[in-house]
Amino acid sequence: MSTFGIDWTAEQNSIVVGAYFEMLLQEQDGTRYVKAEYNRNVQSRTGKTRGSVERKFQNISFLLQEMGHPTITGYKPLSNAQRGTLYDAISRHLQANQYPPLFAALENDANLRGAFNPESLEDARTETYRRIVLRREQPAFRRELLEAYGGKCAVNGYDSEFSLEACHIVPYRGPDTNHVSNGLLLRADLHTLFDLGKTGVDTYDMRVILADGMMQSSYAGLAGTSITLPQDPSKRPSAAALDQHRFLVGLQTPQH
Repeated sequence: MSTFGIDWTAEQNSIVVGAYFEMLLQEQDGTRYVKAEYNRNVQSRTGKTRGSVERKFQNISFLLQEMGHPTITGYKPLSNAQRGTLYDAISRHLQANQYPPLFAALENDANLRGAFNPESLEDARTETYRRIVLRREQPAFRRELLEAYGGKCAVNGYDSEFSLEACHIVPYRGPDTNHVSNGLLLRADLHTLFDLGKTGVDTYDMRVILADGMMQSSYAGLAGTSITLPQDPSKRPSAAALDQHRFLVGLQTPQH
């Protein structure tokens, strides 16, 4: 019997999210697959109609795009009334399969393409500068963070402007996320660690927390460090955004 028109249960959401990510991984790998077969499989396991499953795949695209993750080509993002339960299912999947997803595959692909060409050092230099510009994000956003944090890294106070980057707490998804309260001014290496989910912030006391694997590294001394906050309260990082980042990357807060 079809359950069309009834909210999806946690189990049903887990099934459709799993199917979506199977297709996404195959698309990223260049493997051919048939969307209709996945749709039929989800129908048989959830009791939902074809159209309902199709819309749910679009809902997943909408939330993944909002969270800053890749989406399946052809599943146009569609907002979802049952946002909370589906968001939870996606978040659990991301945590169980390492965040950010597909990073290892993307890194391997970059290696296979052979980005460095010793016969074209000028091209290599241009590419290096291009990557730096992209990494520093939108100029206005970066300038605002530099001003808010007094030109110093929020974590360790490093003050060389050339090494400081505008870090989005919630991944960039258009101009609305370029708000100073959705940013931290971080040294380049700390920005990378934050994006990879190796560092986060405990909003209880605004102190740095590290992933377990980082405690044996040269960064271990950062654990428990209080981050510097802008003097202007309106420019301080959003606690909700920091909590969302920590949740997505699976960082546990210390017992208080």
